[in-house]
Amino acid sequence: MRYRHVVEAPQAARFDTNFSVDEAMVRLSSATKAPGSRFLSSEDMLGRVSRGVVTLERVLPFPSQNAWKPVFVGHFEENNGRAALVGAFGLRPAIRALMYFFVASCLLWAIAALWVIHATPGQALPLWFPIPGIGLAALGIAVSRTFGFRFGGASRGSRSESLMP
Repeated sequence: MRYRHVVEAPQAARFDTNFSVDEAMVRLSSATKAPGSRFLSSEDMLGRVSRGVVTLERVLPFPSQNAWKPVFVGHFEENNGRAALVGAFGLRPAIRALMYFFVASCLLWAIAALWVIHATPGQALPLWFPIPGIGLAALGIAVSRTFGFRFGGASRGSRSESLMP
């Protein structure tokens, strides 16, 4: 496992089409709204579409948004005149950074507690004191690797599957 995938496990995805890359880009662009469009009255997809980079996220018209929902980041590939959208579903960069900070803080707490226990004569801290830091770090990793994909809004039959037949 690479260090940058400790907090999240991106799920690879590939969407094949019968269209050329240019036509697939036009079709996907027409079904995607710009990222600044936050006042929506129905379920929509926000993102940017270009040949080199495609970012998509599903948005529901509710007052509170789910920060854990997966975001698709990918690119178009062409094979024999047919386009394929290749990429991965992962966490938003801000949520990923928050989780790395949380896990690092928990591990730093555990390391500092072990150092204080070892360096201080007479048991200034109980021996179990580092365990919550390790447990919280493990819980943070487990939550961020599973929670976003289970409850993050990537459901079967959503509009994203019907964009590129």
